[in-house]
Amino acid sequence: MTLMTIKDFRARPCSIEYLTLYSACTSLLLSITAASFGQLEPAWGIAIFCYLILSMAFLGFCRFKRNARATQFYIEWLRALPNSDLATLTYRLKAQSKERELVNSLHIEALSKPKAKCKRPTLA
Repeated sequence: MTLMTIKDFRARPCSIEYLTLYSACTSLLLSITAASFGQLEPAWGIAIFCYLILSMAFLGFCRFKRNARATQFYIEWLRALPNSDLATLTYRLKAQSKERELVNSLHIEALSKPKAKCKRPTLA
């Protein structure tokens, strides 16, 4: 069994995120250059500052969503594993990791489920 972590399920940033980051950095550099020469109007400075704040909020939201989806995919992968593999994973993961907390919660959840009662065979 391969040891998987939440990082293995995380998607790479999309092109819109890269374009937002590059345009925010470019506008920051241009505004700093223009401000150093005294060629920047105050209205443009405020507009660029608002754009930087909005772009950072957008990038933070995208990162949050990627992490949430990676955690969901990791939980689905864990649910597909048998209980013996969950017990093995408990010992292979770091003590204070998020992965170990998820494995422990799923392992306890799997053990606490009532087993289906079946009739014992009779000696006839």
